[in-house]
Amino acid sequence: MSRSADDERREGTHNRLGGQVGGSAVQARDIGQVTINSAAPERFVPHLLPLPPAHFINQRALLDRFGALVAQRRDGGRPLVLLVSGAQGVGKTGFALRAADDFGGGFPDGRLYADLAEHRLGGAVDVLGVLRRLLRGLAVPAERIDAWSDDLVGLYRTVTHGRRLLLVIDNAEQYPDVKWLLPSSPHALVVVVGRTRLAELVSEEAAVPLVVAPLTPADGGELLARMADLHGVGDEVERLAELCGGLPVALRSCASRLRRGSRDTVAELLALLADERRRLGALSIDAVFDAAYADLAPPLARFYRRLGLLAGKRLEPETAGVIAGTTADEARGLLRRLADAYLVEADGDDRWYWHDLRRLHARQRGEAEDPVAERDAAERELVRWYLDRAAAVDRLVSGGRWRLGGHDDSVQPFAGAAEASAWIDAELPQLEQAVRTAHRHGWHELVWRLVEVLWPVYHARKNYTTWIEAHELAVDSARRCGHDGALARMLNQLTRAYHEQAATLRTRGRGERAAALLEQAGGYLAEARSAADRSGGPHVRAAVLDTLALVRGAHGDLPGALAALDESEALYTGLGDRRGVAFARYERGKLLAEHGRAAEAIPVLDSALDALPSGDRSAACRFRLRRAEARRALGELDAAEYDAGAARAAAQGLGRRELEVTALRLLGAIAAERGDAPAAERYLREALAVAEAAGSPQLQQLRDHFGGSGA
Repeated sequence: MSRSADDERREGTHNRLGGQVGGSAVQARDIGQVTINSAAPERFVPHLLPLPPAHFINQRALLDRFGALVAQRRDGGRPLVLLVSGAQGVGKTGFALRAADDFGGGFPDGRLYADLAEHRLGGAVDVLGVLRRLLRGLAVPAERIDAWSDDLVGLYRTVTHGRRLLLVIDNAEQYPDVKWLLPSSPHALVVVVGRTRLAELVSEEAAVPLVVAPLTPADGGELLARMADLHGVGDEVERLAELCGGLPVALRSCASRLRRGSRDTVAELLALLADERRRLGALSIDAVFDAAYADLAPPLARFYRRLGLLAGKRLEPETAGVIAGTTADEARGLLRRLADAYLVEADGDDRWYWHDLRRLHARQRGEAEDPVAERDAAERELVRWYLDRAAAVDRLVSGGRWRLGGHDDSVQPFAGAAEASAWIDAELPQLEQAVRTAHRHGWHELVWRLVEVLWPVYHARKNYTTWIEAHELAVDSARRCGHDGALARMLNQLTRAYHEQAATLRTRGRGERAAALLEQAGGYLAEARSAADRSGGPHVRAAVLDTLALVRGAHGDLPGALAALDESEALYTGLGDRRGVAFARYERGKLLAEHGRAAEAIPVLDSALDALPSGDRSAACRFRLRRAEARRALGELDAAEYDAGAARAAAQGLGRRELEVTALRLLGAIAAERGDAPAAERYLREALAVAEAAGSPQLQQLRDHFGGSGA
């Protein structure tokens, strides 16, 4: 039975459909509780970061710094931006991914990754393309991205607003490529991996720089051993890591060659990498350095190539300016720009350095791009500059020492002997390379002249390998020049090297080897005497006679030695060479003391000091040390201590650290003979510290005294 509309009105019930109805409709008198069940939309959280490296060594301090910055971040209305930078191939991306993996738990809204290298064309980054990819990663529908195509930055800011996101931006080169990608959230973390220092990102966005350093040889060796599954070759693997510059990219290349079943052993790979000409190619990392080099402006690229002509790891503005044909100030500015690109490293104020791999790359680029004549001219100018500087050091430190090669005595770039000594200590590897460079090019007069002025350095340092190498090159160059005086001088100095090395070996119980060296020394000395006689130069003849006395004394022929010194002193007297006279007397006193005649030696050494020109403080220091030894031998400890103390003070003022070590050791021995053990210990500790700083040839003896370590 149907109900009428009046019935429904009376009961207060209304159930009507009005208008046009499409589809099905259900009418009911009573509707109770209604429950609508629908699945909640799934929350999308992107995790787009690449996996961190499987093998990761050290960088613990930098990881701790990263974690502390994340933990201490404050709500400042902007995201926290951390700038990870470092040299090419040093593992910046690997570090950033490892750090993001370790500390990404506080960013539950997603982890995003953008590699700007994939969006870079012709040096410019397609920022809109990067934004589209990030928006897709955040699950923004394609139709919405298209609808906002004229304001993708606005859409990106809207979507990221307030979200706790972690974003890694890889291969960033300049600030404008990065600034539009920063999320609009104070809760976000942005890790920018920069190929340069990105100073504008630091200043504009308060980015915190984190510099990834190359691995130490120990850490690099451990990483290489893990990657190549090596066991029991620790020292050799560390040497490989050192040749790789501690760069993970180079270590990976080594590991691929060393994995079991491959063709190379560790020893074979070491031999291959020892050849500088083949090292970059063997490591397959040319492209890594090429990428950074390609970003340099032409003047900076040329400067980089010129630096490749230098030797060693240190880079000084003055030498860089000479090799590049610029002033030191201009070179300083260019070095700063290369440091910004991580092609060189800053090491305090006005000091830079680089690894051999970058130097080799710079040299290879120069060989490929620069005319040979220009490179040769730059190297010749550098050799001449080093010759002038080394001659200036010789004048300041060695006083009026006679030199066969003429030099411009008006050139004096150093304020004093200490500054000059410090310079030559720091520059010695480059000076030795200058000798090799000059010999390779056939600039033979420059070779023997440079070796002549370096003689006091070789004699003080006792590095027999480089001493002998340099003098053998100088002997060959003197022969090629047809200069008998120079030949005699170089052979004479070479004789001294063999003679002193033989004496050192004899004290270490290697008598057979010492005898062989003395035989070689005798042959060189005989040739030096012949060349000196042919030259007719009295100075050269006198110098050879001094060495003849040294050799005769070592063979126990004291009368013959003293006779040679009589003859040399007479020649120096005839020349009016007071310094030569003084040294002939010094050698006489030294021989007498060594043969147990200290009482006779002391007045001879007194006369040597009296004859010495007043400005030759370095020689006076040596003479006082020898007299102190003689006085100690006679038990005159007060007089010996006075001489040794005066010699120490003079050595400190001159910057002659080797002489300072000798003086401190002598003071320690005198204190021990007095029975003052604490003073003896103090002097020897001081000697050890100076020897370690100077790389002294006496260092090992001092370490042995303290049980091997000096601790």
